[in-house]
Amino acid sequence: MKNYRKQLELVGFDEAMKQAVSEARTPQQAKVLQRRVEKAFEILTEDPQDAEMAFLHSGLCQTCLPHSRPANNHDVWTRTSGRFTLMVQPGVFRSDTRDVGNQIVTSKGSTDYVGVPYGPKARLILIYLQSEGLKSRVVSLGATQTAFMRSLGLSITGGVRGSINAVKEQTLRLTRCQFVLQYTQVGPNGEEHTQMTDARITDGLDFWKSSSGEWNGVVELNQKFHENLLEHAVPLDKRGIAHLVGNSLGLDLYTFFAYRLPKLNKPL
Repeated sequence: MKNYRKQLELVGFDEAMKQAVSEARTPQQAKVLQRRVEKAFEILTEDPQDAEMAFLHSGLCQTCLPHSRPANNHDVWTRTSGRFTLMVQPGVFRSDTRDVGNQIVTSKGSTDYVGVPYGPKARLILIYLQSEGLKSRVVSLGATQTAFMRSLGLSITGGVRGSINAVKEQTLRLTRCQFVLQYTQVGPNGEEHTQMTDARITDGLDFWKSSSGEWNGVVELNQKFHENLLEHAVPLDKRGIAHLVGNSLGLDLYTFFAYRLPKLNKPL
């Protein structure tokens, strides 16, 4: 992707908009490129307002969840970045339906692993829970289900494979799994000190929808995780997140750089 910051600094906004049109192959592509220039200009020239700020734990900025659905629901997910390692252990759930090979299978009273959260929706929910969690350990998922999804920046589609069911699934995966955060420090004489923390992000999920369409969702953050989040929350810009809603790799890169770049004292 073009470096829009550098382009704006070199030629200015008006010329960058003209170049976007000249580089496009179709009118639709021209609109997309111009929106990117506009978004980059807005973020570069205007500091985010309080309502435009989001947050994510520094450990989750350094690593990532799966980009796509894992092969099965019971494997532990592990990712390492430098001295930090994230391990995600899926939880269990009892239901009359379960997902097997991308097909919904009904089996009376079955208990199974719900799987590790994955994809852009899981990342958006994580950011939402932790942004709201800085205000209160008990997080409301919104007055209505559609309001919650709009707060994530998602379009609302029904059906088995629609966004409504996908958000429910990723919320369940996130609230049921356990995160293991491992960090290794190296002392001045080369000695290693490894710290491991077993943490659930949430202590519980109260989620229901009545036959009349009433909806309620409440998530309670784990107290230990909440205390740690208050010390290690990395600020993010919702305007940038909104531009990356469907892009899990883009979200990972943005949150990583939001954590890493302010810590650099020299070019790396």
